[in-house]
Amino acid sequence: MRVCVSYKTYRHHRTNKRRTKTLVFAGWRVSGAPRDVRDAYRKRFGIESSYRQLGQARIRTSTRDPILRLFFVGLALVLRNLWVWFQALWFGEDKHPRVQAASKRFQFRWMLAVLAQRNNDKETLSDART
Repeated sequence: MRVCVSYKTYRHHRTNKRRTKTLVFAGWRVSGAPRDVRDAYRKRFGIESSYRQLGQARIRTSTRDPILRLFFVGLALVLRNLWVWFQALWFGEDKHPRVQAASKRFQFRWMLAVLAQRNNDKETLSDART
């Protein structure tokens, strides 16, 4: 087992002071410099986050139709990719604390809740018309 210690520097979002964070990683068959290990873990965390968000957007169904189930997974992937695109478009690479705070508020789960609410509002309007 190999233990790797690395650090990360960042600016605190409220005080705007430069801070450092010590990161410790442990693993088997891990090679490379501490920075390489840190970057590999970061990439892996991004993959796991994407998979978790895919599960948040996937429609729960009991249908056995594989085409319909694949369509629902594809729709979840499209929603997640739209969210990533909106994040990049609206917040970009701006490091200003207000922009970073706003980007943290625009979470994927919140976007899904807004879309679901809009859908419920439309269903309520169509029910009222009939």
